[in-house]
Amino acid sequence: MSQSLSQILVHIVFSTKNRKHVILDDTRQQLYPYIATILKNLGCIVYEIGGTDNHVHILCETPNDHLLTEIIGKIKSGSSNWMKKQQNMDNFFWQRGYGVFSVSQSQKPIISNYIKNQIEHHKKFSFEEEFKSMLKKCGIYYDEKYLWN
Repeated sequence: MSQSLSQILVHIVFSTKNRKHVILDDTRQQLYPYIATILKNLGCIVYEIGGTDNHVHILCETPNDHLLTEIIGKIKSGSSNWMKKQQNMDNFFWQRGYGVFSVSQSQKPIISNYIKNQIEHHKKFSFEEEFKSMLKKCGIYYDEKYLWN
């Protein structure tokens, strides 16, 4: 085959350090487009970005010439710097870890809708409950001792 073709659709999730509730509504309205710009500059196709005051969900397609760890590192470092400078939050940090879940094309509208409705969803479930549920559904083993770093 003379060309390399791929479709890598992923659901990325990460939270603020110690899951602090610091991303206010007006900040989210500016933060998500900023994250989308970072992703687009890396060659990603962004379908949905959402979350609450302590975490972010991203549904995107990643190019096959970038490692996911590099993409997520650039999202987190770029948006963290933006939060510090543009939002005057000198003590803003993301948690060290993250979750990445593969998404099939047939699930894309479901995951997109799920991300759009994060505020409503979190009236019933905490981020911690949500994230552990996602790990369980995907069969991902974790040690809770290290989950929240």
